Amino acid sequence: MKVLHVIPTLASSYGGPSHAIVGMVRRLGERGVSVTVATTAADEPEVALDLPGVKVVRAPRARGRWWPASFAFSPALADWLERSVREFDLVHVHTVFNHPASSASAAARRYGVPFLVRPCGMLDPWSLRRRGLKKRIWMALRERRNLDAAAALHFTSVEEELATHELRLRPPGFVIPLGVELPAIRRERRAQKTVLFLSRLHPKKGLDLLIPALGELAKERDDFAFVLAGTGEPAYEREISDLLARYGLLARTTLSGFVSGSTKVDLLARADVFVLPSYQENFGIAVAEALAAGLPVVISDRVNIFHDVMQAGAGLVGPPTIEAVAAALRRLLDDDVLRERMGQNAHKLAQQRFSWNTVVAELFKSYQQVLVKTCKLPERAAGPVLAEVSSC
Repeated sequence: MKVLHVIPTLASSYGGPSHAIVGMVRRLGERGVSVTVATTAADEPEVALDLPGVKVVRAPRARGRWWPASFAFSPALADWLERSVREFDLVHVHTVFNHPASSASAAARRYGVPFLVRPCGMLDPWSLRRRGLKKRIWMALRERRNLDAAAALHFTSVEEELATHELRLRPPGFVIPLGVELPAIRRERRAQKTVLFLSRLHPKKGLDLLIPALGELAKERDDFAFVLAGTGEPAYEREISDLLARYGLLARTTLSGFVSGSTKVDLLARADVFVLPSYQENFGIAVAEALAAGLPVVISDRVNIFHDVMQAGAGLVGPPTIEAVAAALRRLLDDDVLRERMGQNAHKLAQQRFSWNTVVAELFKSYQQVLVKTCKLPERAAGPVLAEVSSC
């Protein structure tokens, strides 16, 4: 099976979609899938990726003042897709509303190659309202036609799929979460507790709620520190620094910037509570990583895996308000037994639901189902389990 994955950038500092695809394609390659990733060269130093057996095609971006950097305009990549897409059995497109994703969908549609689209939360009403006019125009001109021609839509949570129903898209959807690595972490209990925020710095992440909530707690107690890990646009980073100063949190805050690898594992190991009160998250890869590290989480009910967290007893969930965030943090900081129990539940949840082995097994089966449905894979090659889905 030859599968092409297309994404605007592999730079993990751009957020969850780029971060998750690395683990996904690595594990697919380990299962014997021939994987190629087509992307653009991001506007930052290239990082060598440990992806043995996975071919990565990087094309330059075209600079211009008529499109934002997030559009990742790359005529060179579009040309490569036009020439090469027919070499693949299946195309997996990650994100929408950008040039690489749109070009990949259009090329696959023209040449009859089945393709999947993972919207990455960009079809959620909250996301559609941001730059709403531009998105409506692009949807009418190109994106709607591509989406309706997809063999299937890959959602990473039930809530993400439900949020798209008003669009009345034609393709069937399937829900397969993202995976995370499960590091072995030993945690020591300390008198000074650490609250960890680890994510891309963006207005949707709810820092305008979290920082005032921490400011309220700081008036009551001196037994916690705050670690803020992540980067964002310089103007927004300055806004966050101003908020920390306004609420008297600078002395107890560590600004770690973007972290990865062993540095990230170390931050997770030293934390006591993870918090992400986002206004919208189609999945929340940072939350899943915290769960895997055995951390109890405080998240909003707009983080779309909140049902999993609630059912597993792996953290506290509430609306995206200052009062709710403060109350949840207060409860966990006050109760050592509750933190310990929720941390254990968190690790079990990650093992059962968000391990890459589980996720990629589900994804591989979905690939087979799509190929059988589109008559690109004989039923005998897919196995008897998939014979019933054939429409050939």
